[in-house]
Amino acid sequence: MLPRKIKVGTNPSFSPDSTLLATANASSAYIWEVQTGELRNKFKVLPNSSHVAFAPTGDRIAVKSTSGRIAVYDLDGTLLMDAKNQKEGEGCNLVWSSDGEALHDGSWHGVLRSRDASTGKVTTEASGDMITDLTILPGSRIATIVVVRGKRPTTHLEVRDLNSLSLVSRHSFRGHRNSAGVSPDGRFAWSIGRPAFRLKFRFELHHLDLSVIASRNHEPSGSGDAVAFSPAGDEMTVAHRPDAITRLRIPELTEIETTEIKYPSDAAYSADGRVLFLGGWSGGLITYL
Repeated sequence: MLPRKIKVGTNPSFSPDSTLLATANASSAYIWEVQTGELRNKFKVLPNSSHVAFAPTGDRIAVKSTSGRIAVYDLDGTLLMDAKNQKEGEGCNLVWSSDGEALHDGSWHGVLRSRDASTGKVTTEASGDMITDLTILPGSRIATIVVVRGKRPTTHLEVRDLNSLSLVSRHSFRGHRNSAGVSPDGRFAWSIGRPAFRLKFRFELHHLDLSVIASRNHEPSGSGDAVAFSPAGDEMTVAHRPDAITRLRIPELTEIETTEIKYPSDAAYSADGRVLFLGGWSGGLITYL
C-alpha cells in the first residue's frame, strides 16, 4: 500500500488493535483511520499538549501538557479525567499500566508518579533527579532516564519496581548524552551524545547494563528524535539527519531505509508491527511495512 500523508505528525500513538492512530498539536487531538489515512475525529484537548498515549483498552487517550497537567478523553472527545493537581511542570512522556487502570509519568523536577487513571489521584510517588524518558518493562518494572544537572551533567538509567517505585538498579552512561531511552521489551537501551570529549556524536545501542552493542556516527544537525522500536525488536527508527528519519536493523544498526520528513520529531510502530508512522512538525506519513 502507498503511504498516507496526514497533516498533524506530532505525539503519535497507535490503538492496541492497530486500526487507529492518535496525534495531537498544541490544542487538539486527531484520531485517524490507519488503513485509509482518513480523519475519524478531531477534538479540543489540554492547551499546549506535549504527549499522547492510547489506553490499552483502546477506548481512551491520555494527554499531558507542557504544564504537567494530565487529562483522559474518550474517542469522541468527552473529558473523563482532569488531573489539575499536577504542578511539577513539563517532563517526559506518560504511559498506561497494562490493565488501563493507572498512568505513570515523570517531570523534569525529578518526580515520578503513578496515578489512578479514573480519578487522577496520585497513588505512588518517588523523587530524584530530572526525568527525561520512561518506559514500562516486562516483570512489573519501569525504566527511567535521569539527568543529574550541574557543571558537567551526567545521564543514568534507573530501573524501579512498578508498584512501589523503589529503585532496583542504576547504571551510568559514558560521557555526555543528549538523549537516551529504553526499548519496550527491555532488551536494549539507546543514547545519542559524545562518549568522550572531542569525539564525534554517536548513536549507540546498549544492553541494559549500558555496555555498547553497536554504534554509528550521528550528524550533529540531526535532531536525534523519532526513536521507536518495532514490536518484534528487530528494527528501530531515529532522526539521524536533518529532515529525515532512518530505519535501522537491530542489533547491528545497519540502515534499512531513510524517509524524508520535514522537521522530524516522532515515530511509532503499530502493535502488530505492520505499520510505521513517521512524523514531524509539518505533518506525518503512515507507512505500511
